[in-house]
Amino acid sequence: MTPSRIMYDALGGTPIMVSNMIQLVMKKLKRLKLCLRDWNKETFQDIFDAITATSAELLHIQNRVASLGDSSALFEAEVECQVRLNGLLSQRHAHFMQKNRT
Repeated sequence: MTPSRIMYDALGGTPIMVSNMIQLVMKKLKRLKLCLRDWNKETFQDIFDAITATSAELLHIQNRVASLGDSSALFEAEVECQVRLNGLLSQRHAHFMQKNRT
């Protein structure tokens, strides 16, 4: 049996007692999992909110086109909004595909 060692946490600088290296790796992986979970919520929750907002914006533009008729400014705004929405939908699809892998 290996003796306990005092190792210092690279992130916080606090001492950690470990009896073997596997415990140290497991502790680091648990901390990483929490960090990744928070990052995932921040990053992809923004995507879902952005999809909702962009869809509403696109609908508003399309309603203006229906009521005012075609104009080049509205057409360009609609195309830009549709491109943004397609990019966000692709990111959401990638998120769900990644989630299915786990």
